[in-house]
Amino acid sequence: MNVENRDRDKILEVIGDLGSSNVKEISYCKQLNELFVTFQNDATYIYYDVPAETWNEFKEAESKGRYVSTVIKKQFEYMKLEKNEE
Repeated sequence: MNVENRDRDKILEVIGDLGSSNVKEISYCKQLNELFVTFQNDATYIYYDVPAETWNEFKEAESKGRYVSTVIKKQFEYMKLEKNEE
């Protein structure tokens, strides 16, 4: 899929610098309903079939780490993404 830069924000929303002691960055693919969570230890997990409502609630959650552990991890299938070592 070839996507122009101006269309990127319609597909992927990325939020970093969350001020969280546990979560470093979150991003959400609107087309695939996939949520990416990068923790402070640089481990990144992808969560599948996450509806937009959950994404919006997650963005507004006071504690991102608590929301991941009490809502997202319990409701959605996930996989740890492996880092590419260069």
